[in-house]
Amino acid sequence: MSNVSQASTSIYDEEIEEATLSSSNFELFREKIVNLERENKRLRSENASLKSENWVLKTSGNNASFNHLSEKLKIAGEKMVVLDREKDKARTRFTKMFVQRNAACKAARYFAKGMRKNFTDYKQFKAMAFENNMNALVWEFRARKKNKEVLRIQQQNNSSIVDLSTGSVEDSMCKCGRDKAKLNGTKKEKLQRRINEHKGPEPMKWCEECGRILSQPV
Repeated sequence: MSNVSQASTSIYDEEIEEATLSSSNFELFREKIVNLERENKRLRSENASLKSENWVLKTSGNNASFNHLSEKLKIAGEKMVVLDREKDKARTRFTKMFVQRNAACKAARYFAKGMRKNFTDYKQFKAMAFENNMNALVWEFRARKKNKEVLRIQQQNNSSIVDLSTGSVEDSMCKCGRDKAKLNGTKKEKLQRRINEHKGPEPMKWCEECGRILSQPV
């Protein structure tokens, strides 16, 4: 039995039991199963040939050779039993790893699908946030422009307000009835120059306050 235990290769050592479900370990178990099946087939073939040889020796009456061959058959049978047991364990482990690997692959696919959906939702949320930000900037610009327009209209209305009290009306109008505010210095100078350049027989009549020509002889 010691020779059998030394000859047999056990695949259930501590490293294999504690190994992670990686692709290399998965292929290692598959290779071990193939090797075990190949060894088992070789032992069965050898056992069959030994049985036929043992039958020949048994009929011939050679007891020493028969006993030696019987011992070899016994050892070969024990090897086959050990290999069958290891092959069954390897198949069980391989099936378990295969199921766990498929479950991990499915979980990874579902996780990747969920991540893609989350990333799509994130991109949509980011696009909506950007659009809302741009709309806020547009409305802020419109409000600022509207405030400027309102302020301009208010300033224009304030500048166009006329005090209709009696004193203010008399102060703003000259004797000829013209608004003094509309006559700047340039207009007064032009009117005064026209009056000075007039060489007619009759003098021109003009307003002494604003310089407006009231009558001009033909």
